[in-house]
Amino acid sequence: MMFMLKKMNQSLEAIRTKHLTDNYIRFQFSSKRKRMSTVVENCGETEHGYDRRIHMKGASEQVIKSCDYYLDENEQKQKLDDRVNGVIDEIINDYASNSLRTIAFAFKDLKENEGGATHEDPDPEGSCLNEVEVNGYTLLCIVGIRDVVREEVPGAVKQCQNA
Repeated sequence: MMFMLKKMNQSLEAIRTKHLTDNYIRFQFSSKRKRMSTVVENCGETEHGYDRRIHMKGASEQVIKSCDYYLDENEQKQKLDDRVNGVIDEIINDYASNSLRTIAFAFKDLKENEGGATHEDPDPEGSCLNEVEVNGYTLLCIVGIRDVVREEVPGAVKQCQNA
């Protein structure tokens, strides 16, 4: 993410300062959830006139389950339908066939007090979705990332094979 921001000539620190208050709300990533979400403020004009938005990122197949919409090539919000879901599946499968792991990014404009005044306090175990994470999201994009093999892994695998 930081590399992508740098390529776009954006400052991560400036974005954090503008959109994350001292007590910002984050639903942490866990292996069960396979996603994380953060509530940001100072979003400008939003769909519901409330200045907060929640952003989600994580495993594509998990994030897409919460999406009802997507942004088209003209940045217009469109309803997800079977045809678009088929295209999304093709993209994910194409990335996977090229040994890429896919991550999806989505957002949802919040209504005031949606999910409670604090937009639903995080589950302390981080094991389930919070009310504001279930649906109504707009898919922004799917990216493919390559996990680089750490230096010690080939030797460890060889050692296991020799055992």
